[in-house]
This record gives sequence, C-alpha cells and structure tokens, in this order.
Amino acid sequence: MIQLEKLSKTYASGVEALRDLSLEIMEGEIFGFLGSNGAGKSTTIKILTTLSRPTSGTFSIAGIDPQNNPTKIRETIGYVAQEAGVDYFLTGRENLTLQGRLYHLPKPLILQRVEELLDLFDLQEVSDSMVSTYSGGMQRKLDIATSLVHHPKVLFLDEPTLGLDPRSRLILWDYIRKLNQNFGMTIFMSTHYLEEAEKLAGRIGIIDGGELKVIGTPEKLKSEIGADSINFVCESAQRREEQAEKWNLFKFKPYIDRLVFDRNEVRMYVRNGKDALLKAMSDTDALKLDVETISFSRASLDDVFLKYTGKSLENKKEESESEPWWKKWQKSGQGNDDWKKWQKDEKGNGPEKEAEESQTENGSCESSQKDKIASSGITGTEGNASSPEWGDWKSGKWTEAEMKQWWANKSKAK
Repeated sequence: MIQLEKLSKTYASGVEALRDLSLEIMEGEIFGFLGSNGAGKSTTIKILTTLSRPTSGTFSIAGIDPQNNPTKIRETIGYVAQEAGVDYFLTGRENLTLQGRLYHLPKPLILQRVEELLDLFDLQEVSDSMVSTYSGGMQRKLDIATSLVHHPKVLFLDEPTLGLDPRSRLILWDYIRKLNQNFGMTIFMSTHYLEEAEKLAGRIGIIDGGELKVIGTPEKLKSEIGADSINFVCESAQRREEQAEKWNLFKFKPYIDRLVFDRNEVRMYVRNGKDALLKAMSDTDALKLDVETISFSRASLDDVFLKYTGKSLENKKEESESEPWWKKWQKSGQGNDDWKKWQKDEKGNGPEKEAEESQTENGSCESSQKDKIASSGITGTEGNASSPEWGDWKSGKWTEAEMKQWWANKSKAK
C-alpha cells in the first residue's frame, strides 16, 4: 500500500531530517512510527501527504506516483496533523460540511457523510455546538472525522493523542482500532508513546536522527532483546558520571550480557534475572556505588528503543501540552484586550459590577471598568455580564451565541 525507497530530506538550513528511509507498509495494517521529538516522524508524514518534497528518493501510495498524480494521492489519503485542523469558530457539523466542500463532493454525499461520521465518533449531541466548547478529546475525534469525509484508503496520524489526558487517549485508541478493523483502513501513525505503539500497531518502526533503526512486531522486537533488565537509578546524571569508572567494571561481570547508561540510570541486561539481581546488588554495595532505587523487569519496548537509539524514550517526558491558537490569542490579549475585559470574578461579577464599585469608591467614572469597556468599542449586550447567555470566559469556553455576537460586533467596528 505504501512504499518508500531511500527517501531523504535535507532542509535549506542544512539539517538532515531523513536519510535513505526505505519502508513498505501492507494494506490494512496499523503501522507505528516510533521516535522521540525531532527524530524525523513528522517530516516523513509531510512528504507522504505531499506537503513537502523529498530531497531524494521516491515513494508511492496505492500504486500512485506523487510526481505524476499528486491530486490522486490526496484523494486517496486522510491526514491528521499534530495541531488540530478544525475551525474553533464553527460547529462540528459545519467543520465536516466545509471539509466535504473542499473535496468538491456532491451535496447529498456530504450530508450523508456528515451524519455517518457524527454517529461513528459519537458527536451527534454536540454537532451543532461551537468547537471551542468541546473537550480536548472531542476536538481530536472531530479532527479525525474531518479527514475521513472523502472515504480515504490510507489515514496518516501524526501524534494523534498528543496532549490528551489518559482517559481521552484510551477512547481515541478504540476509534482508531474501529477504523482499521471495521473498515479495513491502512493507518500510518507516528507517536512517541511506547504504550500507544505497542497497543495499536501490528508492526513498529523505530526512527532516530532521520534513520530507520529497526522494524518488526512489538513481541518480536522485545523477544530479540532476550534478557531481563536490572535498572539502577542514581541521584543525578552528574553523580552517575562521577562514579562511571566503577560502573564500567560491570561490563566484565560474567552474569551481565550488556550494560547501558542513560542519564542518571544504569541498565543491566542479564540472562537469569533472579540470581543476577542478588549478585548485582551485592557488587554495588561492595563498590560503594550511590543508588537511589533498583528495579527489575522483563524486556520492554523501551529496552528495544534504548538498544537501537542509545536513549530511553519512557523517561524523556516529552509530552507537550499544546494549546490551540485561539486560546493563545485569547490569553495574549489580542483584539483590544476584549477577552480579558469579559472575564467574571469568583463571585460571578462582570465588568459592570467592577465599574459600579470603582465609581462608588472614587466618585468618578473616569477610571471605572465601564469606561474602559466603552473606550474599547464594546457596545450593547456585548459587555453585559448579566446577559443570560454569558459564559465562562475565564476558562475559555463560550456559547455559540456569545462567540457569534462578539464576532459580529468586531466586524461592525472594523
């Protein structure tokens, strides 16, 4: 279904993001592309979705050559980027309808697909609510739904659960499985979550520094480690390095197959875990090595990642809680600080209440909040905190009527 031949990408800055990437993904499989931030995952997906050109190498999707027919490839694939591609000032239904129009689908088909996708992702109840009122998980479900309006054969997911809470992540995993199992959809998914790759993907490719290090099923990759793991955690990476000479002595211990250092950790791979653990603990005491904690485990996907990249992915904690642009815009105070002026206090008092208090204390309206609102151009019920439609502006969740009213007033002001 997807074939890559020596795909490379070097940016104008000289950064080599991909180097001779060759890969084949079968029809109907979920393929997990596992790597840390900056490893080359997003670059690969951008090339495969025709959003970026490779420096060298070729690829095809469903037998289609992007150089000869890029439009056909775009009709064949769906793409969900790291940053949500939905419009927060439209409803869920409007977002899906807009996507159908962008693909020039017939109106009856658009209406049909909108209803099908709202049902599939359990979004019917909120379909006519503005997306800005959705939870993070609901927004991500809608984002995936918009990529499916045109019935793609292949779906690209770039860090699909980035920033979601654990419960929303599990729910989204179920939808991804459903797309693959019920509809036979081929899914190419990049992630840096070990559990996500292991739970969803039939095969995993580990990429690091733009190079594909290894590929295989999670079980096969773990079995190839063929060893138990003893993990010593030191107080700090600096302290571990200060005692590096003593730690290196374990390389010559007959009960240890392999020794790996990762920041403040020392990981030992052994054949007979129970016996080796007792020996390792005895030897660390004899060498007077400083150890905070000791743990023992069977081979994990993180051990595989550590083996092929020289670093642990599990402990990097690269989860970046990214905010949508409209929330950043709200917090930055754009639009004459209108958003900040509309916030309620803990007692539910809005700007009019503040104005009254200021006028009472100072005997003048010159410095009151009401005057500030007037000077900013807010008129009518736009600054009326007693309005029955007044929402929780402080949390960034607004009703559809409030948002449309604000936008209408801003448009008139222009």
